Amino acid sequence: MRRGAALAFLSAALLAGCGGREAPSPEGPAVSRGDGMSDQYRYLFLDPLHRFFVPAKDAQGGDIYRVDRAGSVETDLPKSFPRVKGAKTLRVFVVGGSVAQIFNEARLKELLEAALPGYGFEVVDCGMSGYDSHHDLLTVEEVLGYDPDLIVLMSGVNEGFRISFSGKLGRREAAALMARTLLRERSIRAWRLVRSHLAVPVPSRVAADGEKNIARILALAKAQGVPVVLCALPWNFRDMPPRGWPPLWERGFFEAWARFERGDFVEAAERFREHLKGPAMEDPGKDPARLIERSFALYYLARSLERLGDFAGARRRYLASLEDQIPPMPAINRIIRRLGGAYGAPVADLERAFAEASPHGLVGADFFEDEMHWERWCDGMVAAEIVAAAADAVRWQGRGILAPPEAWDRRGLEALKEERAAALRRSGQKREKAWLVFKYRVWNKRLAAMDRLSDRIVALMEMIYRGRPDLLLGADRMKRWLQERVQDNIWSPDAKKDVEDWWPAVMAHIGEFFLREGRYQDALRFFDESLRLGGPGSDYVRLRRAVALGLAGRAGEARAAFDGLRPLDGRYAEIGFYADLFRAGPPPPPGASRSATR
Repeated sequence: MRRGAALAFLSAALLAGCGGREAPSPEGPAVSRGDGMSDQYRYLFLDPLHRFFVPAKDAQGGDIYRVDRAGSVETDLPKSFPRVKGAKTLRVFVVGGSVAQIFNEARLKELLEAALPGYGFEVVDCGMSGYDSHHDLLTVEEVLGYDPDLIVLMSGVNEGFRISFSGKLGRREAAALMARTLLRERSIRAWRLVRSHLAVPVPSRVAADGEKNIARILALAKAQGVPVVLCALPWNFRDMPPRGWPPLWERGFFEAWARFERGDFVEAAERFREHLKGPAMEDPGKDPARLIERSFALYYLARSLERLGDFAGARRRYLASLEDQIPPMPAINRIIRRLGGAYGAPVADLERAFAEASPHGLVGADFFEDEMHWERWCDGMVAAEIVAAAADAVRWQGRGILAPPEAWDRRGLEALKEERAAALRRSGQKREKAWLVFKYRVWNKRLAAMDRLSDRIVALMEMIYRGRPDLLLGADRMKRWLQERVQDNIWSPDAKKDVEDWWPAVMAHIGEFFLREGRYQDALRFFDESLRLGGPGSDYVRLRRAVALGLAGRAGEARAAFDGLRPLDGRYAEIGFYADLFRAGPPPPPGASRSATR
């Protein structure tokens, strides 16, 4: 009763203060149902308050548990399991966000059976797109009641993400959820899910929040003697820029960017280094704007160094850029390794494995569909790392992991691991890029409301071009392809019917990709098409078109274009910067390659 009264007071307090700041939207817009409640709100905050699995009967009338969670996708393995295990059956739950959801657990089952001959395995997928460690904690609390022999935790890549609901997620929405759950004794669970969304995410706070949740998971599992394999998850740090926009309105950043843009990577690297020495960059504190600025400066310093052949220096700066982003993956992975040591939990170091498989240790689009989702042909390597971690850590609460140490066939395990690594190396030569990118990520109405161009969408254009240049150059063909495929996605369910609305923005981002490639005529063609179609963001497209004119050597046209943009100086500070740059005509490019050394 005392707890209930406290939660009621908390709900009232939240509702009274509902004028709090809005949480920024991630990749997709809110989608409202007929009752005024968004699908995302239900998915992330209401559904997790109910059980993931429910008692049921199989076709033969046997007692089973089956999944009862909207959004749990089909896999190669069944989404149910018997209530009572067989004598030589080991039950494994895979918990996490979309990286766990789309992971092929059949590969994990295959390697486990090879490494532990004589045992049968039930591998159950509990991955859910968008789930962070708060959600994962609730899932683990439940699956600990199903007699697990192992839990594989793939948590971290969704830490700190914020979802908007009907335009915002603030105190009012949190209070409504608390009130809705108060009488059902679920308010503690609800509060865990909403509390992190009420604060502006900064990397240090996000990492600390994730650490508490993962430590709690390990403590609960250890208390029941259930082993957990932690996964230090990989990230596409080379080919996926930070979220947000390059801070071209900051003169110091712009001076470095202008050199990078025209291919003078030696001077660009020096200018980015100088910019990073400023007081606001060396000590940005918890200012989100400064952290984003520093992450962009570090990212493009890394790009410059990579083009100059300094791969070790590039890797350091790419990872340093990630430290300032949400989620701060290097920090989260350090926490996972530290917690693994503290609790005696084995760690499958996927971050290390992907780095070792990547040229010069620069993890990029060769292995990824976007920033966090690796290609499906990497699942064999991922499964091998998980099984190897479990095999190497032979003690948990004084007993073997899954089975006594002598039961493990280590020779078979190592042979299979090498086989998977070889397959991974071969598979990198044959692939089609970015199919799931469209299905799961950024193609949505947010493009149509752009104020600036998104570096991340430009990066996706590059990924498409590597695998299917015909789609990028034949934009009408890509539109038809998208209209067939971008649908039935909770993060962007209305994208199919809104393709026409955001198509001008797609044209603009293709133009920006070609601008950065130094293909100025192609850039101008797509910018002109975007402007012909009209729509939001046309002012910024005009700005980038003027830059393309200047870099193409058409200095007179560029000067005239920037003179026409002068009324927008207060909105886009870089208009004046570019006008100064092109007034006397830009210096010729120094001849450095625009394509990164692979």
